[in-house]
Amino acid sequence: MTLHKSQDERRRDILEAARGRFVSDGYSRARLNDIAQDAGLSKGGVYFHFKSKREIFDALIDEDFEQVLVALRAMRGLTGSVTDRLISFAQAGFRSSIANPIRPRFFVVMGEMALAHDDVRARLQEMHEAFVGEVRAILIEGVAKKQLRTDLDTDTAARLLVTLMDGVRAAVAGDFHNQNQFERLLADGGRLLTEGFLPGGPTLD
Repeated sequence: MTLHKSQDERRRDILEAARGRFVSDGYSRARLNDIAQDAGLSKGGVYFHFKSKREIFDALIDEDFEQVLVALRAMRGLTGSVTDRLISFAQAGFRSSIANPIRPRFFVVMGEMALAHDDVRARLQEMHEAFVGEVRAILIEGVAKKQLRTDLDTDTAARLLVTLMDGVRAAVAGDFHNQNQFERLLADGGRLLTEGFLPGGPTLD
């Protein structure tokens, strides 16, 4: 069957096999031979698409980065209030993580790699700032439409929301709560948090 796959499909198989190995074995212990076997390819077949294990890892980071940015930008085009859209985005991300737990666990692996490699840390910081920028744009829209309080510090609020979303993703990776608890966290907790962004909320010094 592998012979009939397109080059894009083979590349996808390699990336998914590598993601699984990086999560189960850790980056340093993951072997290209195992990744190739899991992908149904020879080691040479992996090298046809990627020069090294690190190049595969970097491709996975880029893929996750692009997927989240696409989802955030799509959210900006949806109807409904800003708070409803932000909560819906967080819930969709959570359900996707529950359905495919390898992805939030790979998020933890990325964090571990960032501790040891300055270039990975710089890339994750770049991703974080991009996410903050997209969320900030949504909050600015909410302020302009008077859906959110006019004195809201949109940069601080955006950083708070992105940091909390990262925390939820790490909690999903660790199975810290059951699915019902996570649903309540994202629905009720999200409402409690964003109420402070609404007109009439507490005074900010």
